[in-house]
Amino acid sequence: MLNIGILDDQLQELKWSDKIISQYLIEKQISHQIFLFQDERQLKNKLYNRREKLDIIFLDIEIGITNGLQVAEWLNEMHPTCLIVFLTSYTNYFMDAYKTEHCYYILKSELVQRIGSVFHKIERRRNQNKIEKITIETGGKTYVINKNEIVFLEKEKRLTHIQCEQTRITTYHSLEEIEQMLSKDLNDFLRCHKSFVVSLNHVTTYSKKEFGMNNGIVIPISRRYKENVNLRFLEWGKNISESGDVGY
Repeated sequence: MLNIGILDDQLQELKWSDKIISQYLIEKQISHQIFLFQDERQLKNKLYNRREKLDIIFLDIEIGITNGLQVAEWLNEMHPTCLIVFLTSYTNYFMDAYKTEHCYYILKSELVQRIGSVFHKIERRRNQNKIEKITIETGGKTYVINKNEIVFLEKEKRLTHIQCEQTRITTYHSLEEIEQMLSKDLNDFLRCHKSFVVSLNHVTTYSKKEFGMNNGIVIPISRRYKENVNLRFLEWGKNISESGDVGY
């Protein structure tokens, strides 16, 4: 269930935005409820003491005497998980919006045409915020590793090296065992060699023979995995393009 807020001091435009967003979510069969606010006070009353929460808010910038950018700064501090979409009739605040953490900036006149792009980006941002972890026991210690920090896995005899962004952990867990731990994220992790699994999110270059990783390491692609790697990489790239950062 998505909890969505819309803040706009113009009642007619508030209801229009509600209609467009609701129609899209119903069409996509996305469970949701929408809360309408005409001023900053109503919004803050809703979220007071964090007893209530919003997943997403569509925020106008000129809201009577209130500046929506200031509301965004308050949300960033008090409710950092709430994704902000600036929905406005003005382009002159475009650069000022950079001062806040937000997901999208869209003109009201473009909402109907871009509503799909907006929610694609929201989905990506929500998925990025869901940082999943695995635990690895080795050397008498238990390491908690964020999956999105793993660059690649490397098998060396009976050992497996987990190369992360800032560290390298070596374990007696097999490569296959760690792949299983990552099973929910196999769309992002790809076996390309009997000794290597790469995170596609950390790939910067790809050729038929190798992956270039963003830490400068080159990972070979063996003949055995070549065809599957090519298919999977193209499919992954297509999905990224379709849900990419369309617009701003």
